[in-house]
Amino acid sequence: MIGALLAAGLTIQPASGSLADVFAPREQAIAKTEDESGWPFVAKSGKLACMPWTPRPGIFFYPDEGPAKETGIVLDFNPYGLMLNNWTTGKPLLPYGSPEELNRRIAPYIAKGLALCERDKGPAVPDSEQ
Repeated sequence: MIGALLAAGLTIQPASGSLADVFAPREQAIAKTEDESGWPFVAKSGKLACMPWTPRPGIFFYPDEGPAKETGIVLDFNPYGLMLNNWTTGKPLLPYGSPEELNRRIAPYIAKGLALCERDKGPAVPDSEQ
């Protein structure tokens, strides 16, 4: 039935826009402020992105410079997932003392990334919504 509809030139799209819009990553530029002490990344600036099409939204940081510029850094509360997903990106994170410290430092960026996935593509997430 669906094949016949598609052959007739009908397309199936979500009610809120094209499939490209639904599956497009949500991105927002972020940068370290001068007095910020909890910044977890080696790079001073980049883009935070949410990939909404995965079973659990994927949160990424794309630094403006360095080896992870093209591939991004996967942000995850699981230290093993964080290590395994980012083993080819060099050392994208600043040194940390424990997995708990790392989680404290990346938690605001994961929260902001998840908030990006909950919004339509385009609007930025204010710091107050983290």
